[in-house]
This record gives sequence, C-alpha cells and structure tokens, in this order.
Amino acid sequence: MDIKSILDFLHLLSQNNNREWFNKHKAFYTTSREHHIRLLEKLILLLADFDAELRHLRPQECIFRIYRDLRFTQDKTPYKTFFGAFMAAGGKNSERAGYYLHLKPDNCFITGGIWMPEAPQLKILRQSIVDNLDEFEDIVHSQDFVSSFGSLDGRRLRTAPKGFPADFPGMDYLKFKDYTATHKLSALEMERSDFCEYIAGLFQHLYPLNRFLNFALDEYKENKPFYNHPINS
Repeated sequence: MDIKSILDFLHLLSQNNNREWFNKHKAFYTTSREHHIRLLEKLILLLADFDAELRHLRPQECIFRIYRDLRFTQDKTPYKTFFGAFMAAGGKNSERAGYYLHLKPDNCFITGGIWMPEAPQLKILRQSIVDNLDEFEDIVHSQDFVSSFGSLDGRRLRTAPKGFPADFPGMDYLKFKDYTATHKLSALEMERSDFCEYIAGLFQHLYPLNRFLNFALDEYKENKPFYNHPINS
C-alpha cells in the first residue's frame, strides 16, 4: 500500500476535476484505489483485534464512491477529491457507531462514533446518557480519549432537547445531535511507516465510546421487538 500515491492522485484530481482527465488517467485511479483497499484490509484486521463487530468486514463494503451526486448541487465537478471509508458492522451505510478514515491532501483525519442518527436513535442515545452519566463521562474524560481526540465534536442544539429534564447535570451531552470525535492527522503522522498500527491505536481509544453507543441501540432493540416497524418511525 502506498499512501503517497493515493494523495498524489487526489492532488492531481483536485486540479483536473473533469471526466476527460479522469478517463485519461483511469489507470492511476485504479492503482490508487487498490492501495486504498490494501490499507483498509490491514486496518480492519487491526481494529477487529479489539472490536469483534468488524470481523469479516471487507474494505469494499466500507469505501464511499468517488463519483459525486450532482442532482442537488450547483457544483457540477464530477468527482470527490478524497477517499473516505467508514468501518462498522454493515459497512459504509451502517447506522452503528464505527470508525472513519478520510484521505485528502492537506486534510487527512480520522473520526468515529455516530453521525446524523435518525431522531428515534438519537433519543435512545440521549436516554442512555441520562441513565449512565457517570459511565459516559468516564469515557469522554479518560486520558486516552482526551489525548487522542480531545472532546466530542458533533453538531449541537442551542437549547435542551425536548423530553429531557432541563436541570439534568449532563445537559451539555444531551444537546449533541451527533456523537463523534475527530483527530486531524499531521503530515508527520501520515508519513509514519507504521501508519495503520498508529491509527488503529488511536481508534482503540475511541472504541469505548462506540461500545457505549452501540450497546444503547442493541439494548433498545432487545427490549422493543418492533423497533424497526414503521409505526415506530
């Protein structure tokens, strides 16, 4: 796997974001994509050492298409100028908490958790924080989490969400609309010879948060057999 080759391709694509150039350099794209797949193969194996949900996950299930959806945007450039992959049980379209790797020249980062959950899921996650505030605070205030990701960085409400007591001591956590955390990767980090092992180590510090979020969703499904029924949506 060659991360430099991936970033070189994406840099050139950002300067030549048109179908004529892309088709002419399709072999470069194909090679870069293969490098990406090999990187993810190694990374998934490392993640599965501490997160059993990722066992048997294939890179092809995690990779987002490079082709942009042009239907609802004024920007008609046809290609994304980054490689993105979300690693969670069920792949890139999973509703579970997972791990995301973003490769883009001068803007590489890892992030994880749950982004843009549906309203019923978000309510479940908030209720789980209400019921288990001490456990949640232990996770997001732990030395490993703070040193690797700083703090939660999802979108937030300005006021308390409806249906929860306004005087709840952890109200700042309930205002989140996403439960995510991010680590921006520096140029030196991107050049590490042990890159996969390094970011897997960072992701391991995110795992307790993902475990907390996924446990909340699983517990609700177990106790509510009609969780996915349209009447509850």
